[in-house]
Amino acid sequence: MPGDGKASQKMYMSFRLQYLNAHKLWVDVASGASASFVAVGSGAAARQGGATFDLKPVNGQPPVTLRGVVDFQWRHGKTVVLSATRTSTVGHKSLAGADPANFSAATCVIG
Repeated sequence: MPGDGKASQKMYMSFRLQYLNAHKLWVDVASGASASFVAVGSGAAARQGGATFDLKPVNGQPPVTLRGVVDFQWRHGKTVVLSATRTSTVGHKSLAGADPANFSAATCVIG
């Protein structure tokens, strides 16, 4: 299980982007998903990973609220032993790429 320190267990992450639709439901952006799970380490300690999504607002369209979603898998060899999904949250210590520097939000608005 996660954090048990077994060297053979690895954590993987996959990233998605969602928008808030007119019915106030979160929907996956069609082109807003990473292609596959990425190995990020043993899962015995906290890890950071991510993906970059290049979006362009459409002139004349209303602003869109976005959030990130991470799907986690802990694997022993090729077997998935545990999985979880988490959405973006506020207040993380930002690393490279934060705009503005050291800023972290749960959602953002584009448009």
